[in-house]
Amino acid sequence: MAALARRATVVRNEPLPVRAEDVSFALMAVLERLSPLERVVFVLCNAFDLTFDEIASVDDLEDRSLTSKKTVFDFWNWLKDRGKI
Repeated sequence: MAALARRATVVRNEPLPVRAEDVSFALMAVLERLSPLERVVFVLCNAFDLTFDEIASVDDLEDRSLTSKKTVFDFWNWLKDRGKI
């Protein structure tokens, strides 16, 4: 029994291999479950390293159509103005 427990400990401590396809699939699964506003906040926090306070400073963020090209262009300019891109 001790050998079985020791073997289980060794296996548990080894890092599992992570494939890019698995990470991409997991990320897409998470993003699909978020609302458009939550997706924007997630991307701005993780891809552009913005704080929640910076994101909250965007005027009328909740009222915008977050899928329109104008909104994307406005965000792009907003990020450029703050030196994030």
